Amino acid sequence: MAIDEHVKRLGNPDTLVEALKAAGSPGFSNFTAADFLRGLNLVLKNEEYRALFFKHISAADLVGLLKEPPVSLSYFETLQLMMLLPTPKILSFVFAAGTDAKSDLEGIINGIHSGGFNPSDRLHLELEYSRYATRFYSPFFETTIPFPYCDMPFESFAKLPFLDGQEVILTDRDYREAEKTAKEALSVLNFVKGKVSPAVPLMVIGNMRYGSLFVVKPIEDYLAELGVKVVHDEYVSSSDFDRTDKRVGDISKGTLDWIAENAPNVIVVDGTSNNHVFDEWEVGKPIDDAVRFPAAMLGYIYAFRDLNRYHELKVPHYELNFWAPEMRERVFVGEHEVRYKPVVGDGSRELTIVCSTSLGPESSHGYFDNPEKRARRFVLGFTSSGLKWRMAASTDDFVEAVQQHMKVVIAELLR
Repeated sequence: MAIDEHVKRLGNPDTLVEALKAAGSPGFSNFTAADFLRGLNLVLKNEEYRALFFKHISAADLVGLLKEPPVSLSYFETLQLMMLLPTPKILSFVFAAGTDAKSDLEGIINGIHSGGFNPSDRLHLELEYSRYATRFYSPFFETTIPFPYCDMPFESFAKLPFLDGQEVILTDRDYREAEKTAKEALSVLNFVKGKVSPAVPLMVIGNMRYGSLFVVKPIEDYLAELGVKVVHDEYVSSSDFDRTDKRVGDISKGTLDWIAENAPNVIVVDGTSNNHVFDEWEVGKPIDDAVRFPAAMLGYIYAFRDLNRYHELKVPHYELNFWAPEMRERVFVGEHEVRYKPVVGDGSRELTIVCSTSLGPESSHGYFDNPEKRARRFVLGFTSSGLKWRMAASTDDFVEAVQQHMKVVIAELLR
């Protein structure tokens, strides 16, 4: 039977087709390769495993097997029986161990799962990768996930975090998004610097939770050095604020007393993921050409509108302004489009509503909004017993870890 027919029976895997092209050089025997492929057809009866076999075998190893097949195909029977991928170290181990391969591999695997996993051992990594790619348990579905859902490349798999001894687990993406969020917080700091005046006190309100936790707290020391009064207040982001007929609560008494006594300019800081739409991988892109501020900002707008009406408090009139790293002509607060003219300075005080999240490709997209969904999630990584799922952290510990990393990034950017 011709090679092409054997390839067809194996499902025409791209890796095999490309390997045959690469193997077509001096010393290559069509007869030898055809006989090897005929044998693989007889051995690899499990269609799921066959697909995995050709997905994960390296081109170099496959070319070598086509040119110089092993004397026995029992090696591949062992791999299929144990659901082990034909990755480089596993292949070389099986060929070297011969008839003892199965028992030797079982001993190594038992040792890994009994606390002997070594992330620096390539064979250990490949054995755990085989378990991941073929039959790994998912806490999300409370079952073993079948191929092809576990499709992380080996290079990424090998970089998974080591979880033992870690109370808080930040993934590579957590670190990347924390760096983006830190840059946005720094842009807010630079904006605030431009608002500092010896003539008029300045108050910055970090709205709980995003504005407080992931913008104001990481830059709070720098704000204090500028002489800025910093408070953390809360108007909960909620669709309730999209009801224009709903009366909102008051600003906290301590904050109101300080405003009445000092008549400051006020900057309210928050962020939102609502400027973006997200695909299944949580990659965001701007919804349109507008900039959106959290619905909770309506609470502050209404509160300062009321302040302007209560003349007995002797508070100067507050003009409303908006700022974001990338402003647009169209501005939404929650679902409401706001028409306003930027304040030019007429002697009154200014209430500036700030949304820290940017719109460009380096935007954080408000990744840490609702931080509990990031903290109370399962993280995949290594332990002394091999690959495991672990809960990332408590929300408070997770937030603190993100803040600490943001502070490091901000300090480096300010050098």
